[in-house]
Amino acid sequence: MASLPMGATYNIATGLSGAKAITAVTNAAEAVASSVAHGFVAGDYLLFGSGWARLNQRVVRVKTVTADSFVLEAFDTTNTAMFMPGSGAGTAQKITGWTPIVQVLKGDITGGDVKTVTYQYLESEQESTLSNGFGATKIDMELDADSNTTAGYAALKAVSETDAITALRVNLRSGAVLVFSGRASLNENIALVKDQINIVKASFNTANRVSRY
Repeated sequence: MASLPMGATYNIATGLSGAKAITAVTNAAEAVASSVAHGFVAGDYLLFGSGWARLNQRVVRVKTVTADSFVLEAFDTTNTAMFMPGSGAGTAQKITGWTPIVQVLKGDITGGDVKTVTYQYLESEQESTLSNGFGATKIDMELDADSNTTAGYAALKAVSETDAITALRVNLRSGAVLVFSGRASLNENIALVKDQINIVKASFNTANRVSRY
């Protein structure tokens, strides 16, 4: 079923708990992380640090918990070539607060495509390609310049100045949620264009692939 962007809301992470040690992560259709007395609950969003590159600096959502473990919702680690057994340990930080970014006029997501390397043997007339990972993803936003008095604008400005890894959550009208980790940048120079409202621009450069729920 088709969906439209109208009704989408943007939220920037505005709080992270102290890091909890993750002693192990299983290889499973939905990975299980071991962490003694972690204190997380179902529905929490976590910024993960891991020996697995595809999990490191990625935002995940907690599905179910026990006292000393929790399930990473929809995070498949069954491919042992990409997720070497015994190497997923690290840390997890709970995102303790989200602040809405309002008066968003545009939110273009670009990049994330498969990168390729093209090669050709001398004896062949046909080129071939190999996949070479994924390109970086970037979210370019335009905000009403008069949103400078809102909490979301202030939060964007704060994380832009620190250049710290944070998280961005996009709630779609369909109920789907997109969550990115990365660094935010706010350009407070106002674009003055005839017959258009005044805008400022912000961008979010991702540190890992999007998590979709």
